[in-house]
Amino acid sequence: MDACLALRPAATECGVCAQACPVAAFDWRDDGVCISANCVGCGRCAAVCPTGAIEVAGFAPPPSLAGADSALYLECQRVPAALRHAGAQEVPCLGGLTPLQLIEWVAQGRTPVLLDHGWCMACAAGAAAAHTTAEALEEAASDLHSVAADRIEPPRLQSAPLPASKALPATAAAPAGPALGRRAFFATLRGGAPAVVAATRPTAWRATRSACRPSTQIQANRKQRANALERVAQRAGRALSAAAFPVLRAHDGCTHEGICAAACPSGALASVERADGSVGLDFEAATCVGCGLCVRLCPHDALSLAQAGDASMPHDAAPRGLTHHALSCCTQCDAAFVALAGAALCPRCAMAQAQARDLFGSLFKHSAAPQTI
Repeated sequence: MDACLALRPAATECGVCAQACPVAAFDWRDDGVCISANCVGCGRCAAVCPTGAIEVAGFAPPPSLAGADSALYLECQRVPAALRHAGAQEVPCLGGLTPLQLIEWVAQGRTPVLLDHGWCMACAAGAAAAHTTAEALEEAASDLHSVAADRIEPPRLQSAPLPASKALPATAAAPAGPALGRRAFFATLRGGAPAVVAATRPTAWRATRSACRPSTQIQANRKQRANALERVAQRAGRALSAAAFPVLRAHDGCTHEGICAAACPSGALASVERADGSVGLDFEAATCVGCGLCVRLCPHDALSLAQAGDASMPHDAAPRGLTHHALSCCTQCDAAFVALAGAALCPRCAMAQAQARDLFGSLFKHSAAPQTI
């Protein structure tokens, strides 16, 4: 599974899943991650995952629901059927609803209403300072506001107290199972059986497309988000705003080494050859997850990232050209490279020349030193 940022070859220090877990079921190690039998299947890890890498049973993709411009009530599976709101959708845990699911329902003309019967904070999945749904609701509301201002009603939490004695028991966690590989790790989550699982994280970093190829799952997740926001903007009678997407900028100093593009988990940043023979970087905002890995890996600090674009500008779905570099020919090895300040040598030859100069300078300095007898 290459959608998990922390398990990719160029690993980022993500870990939001472990931070969100109310029962400390995640154990990140040097060689991967384990999920213990403490897991209660609440889905809060999936709700905060920025790439959609985790799926938990019971949280199916948002269905196409009839009843445009009406409320969609969502309730915890612990609510007895006799006490459930008429027409309410059942989910394993309100805290496991993702911002994308909430936005999808809004795009379909429904207003998600999460019914809290007063049991959330006392539940094993609700052990947190804030309400389990707070982060997803806040992120969904922010995204919706960026594209529809106040013309669309955002998802909301609604209090509907019921006696705690009426709550059904929480689903028991499954017993621990054998260690699994990365693919089986995420397959287990999809199957819904909480168990001790292990994943192997690559430890070697190689700046190649084969080692760090973009994740098709991340691409699909981000494009689904962009599509949902586009439909919300249409409902509001507005153009989709650039404020809903990250903005990457390039500055002086870029030598087009390609490390940033090779490491991009979603392929939002790509190294391209242009029709005029130049090279450069293209950036597709809708696909970017805003992880900032490209910025951290740039050896020349030539990139900067903002999490939101200009609200007054419409979103441009086409990739945007960040850099354009003419290629020069190294006078020593004839390799093509991007020359800065009229450099005649490619970075590799320039480094070799500098190392040789330092070495000989050190030797001559040592031989010229006076000898003491």
